[in-house]
Amino acid sequence: MRKTWKFLLRKSLPSNLLENLHYACLGLGDSSYAKFNYAAKKLNKRLQQLGAKQIIPIGLCDDQHDHGLSAVALKWINQLWQQIEQNMGIKAINKNCNSSAVFRWKSVQVNNTNGSLPNNLNTESHLLWPNRDEAQTFILKSNRRSTDPSHFQDVRLLQFEASCDTYWSPGDVIQVQPCNSPEQVNDFFLWSEEHKLDFDKNTLVEMHSIYSDMPLPKCYRQPLTVKQMATYLWDFSFRPRQRAFEILALNCEDELEKEKLLEFTTSDGLDDLINYINRPRREQF
Repeated sequence: MRKTWKFLLRKSLPSNLLENLHYACLGLGDSSYAKFNYAAKKLNKRLQQLGAKQIIPIGLCDDQHDHGLSAVALKWINQLWQQIEQNMGIKAINKNCNSSAVFRWKSVQVNNTNGSLPNNLNTESHLLWPNRDEAQTFILKSNRRSTDPSHFQDVRLLQFEASCDTYWSPGDVIQVQPCNSPEQVNDFFLWSEEHKLDFDKNTLVEMHSIYSDMPLPKCYRQPLTVKQMATYLWDFSFRPRQRAFEILALNCEDELEKEKLLEFTTSDGLDDLINYINRPRREQF
């Protein structure tokens, strides 16, 4: 991408270089940053300078919107497909068709004949954290507000006690590895037992990358138990987004339920999705 961008910025390029190119540009941005959707705006402007033609105007998504990036993206994508169908005769894929999902990774259950696990699989030290330095354990000693109660920003001063000698320099940052509470993890396995799923907390899983350009995240590069993943890697407090309902629809056999799930993934269903998920603060389960 960097090489392509440097090439496009060459002053020697003629203004009609891309006159046969028809393109569409969608920017994923956050209006809390000073340069909102800066990259998308620059790319869009440069393509036009080189003679390329927009299929539809640039779309600028804002993650700060009540509906998130989807507020602009869904309508923009629908408009794009309408123009493509009108100009080129190519129709959008029908989401209602029973197409099989394409996955990035493959999970394989590791045979554990004796039912016991190596000792290191029951400890946090077995996990491969994404940070460069070795993970350490700290105790939170205090958590107090440093801004005046009347101020709109709630800024906190956290004081930690290290379990061993720790050194740092000005400008260093601390990365906190979150985890789910024991109650959440227990509820997850009660739910899996209730639905008779074919795994338990000691099930050992090995992940494999299906595509060479989609490598595994560092944390999945060695076998893990389902309990480890449920405790440290999966976010049980996450509020499901439209993609989650699209995946659920692929596995739904009830036509009425499937229709409602797919409705949540459309621009017309955004308000219903907000009312169902965000306002009552529903989580994954």
